[in-house]
Amino acid sequence: MEVLLLPQLADEALQRIQSIDRRIKIIDARGWFDVELRATWPQWTVERYIGARNLPRQSVEERNQALASAEVVLTGWPPLKDLRARAPRFAMGARASRRRQQFSRYRSLGLGYFGDPRVG
Repeated sequence: MEVLLLPQLADEALQRIQSIDRRIKIIDARGWFDVELRATWPQWTVERYIGARNLPRQSVEERNQALASAEVVLTGWPPLKDLRARAPRFAMGARASRRRQQFSRYRSLGLGYFGDPRVG
């Protein structure tokens, strides 16, 4: 299962996620989407939640490819506004319910995941 990781997390938290199940393949996309978040959210939101971090930028094609391959998207705030349209493998319905149960452990890390009612 491919899990796309968007929020800024410590490497220790990333290792904890990977240790949950050996079938999980983490796509570490921390900071990849900052340019899109800056372009689609108000300045005060960007300043408060993203700040002035200087992380590597990926091309639009690389970001789209990561979203297209992900079955689970761990997101923070602010979320990508067009996430549902760009993540076609994301599970809906009963499959999503099982995934929510499986990934409920992420809540203990302070994360939301795409499909989490708190995220949208």
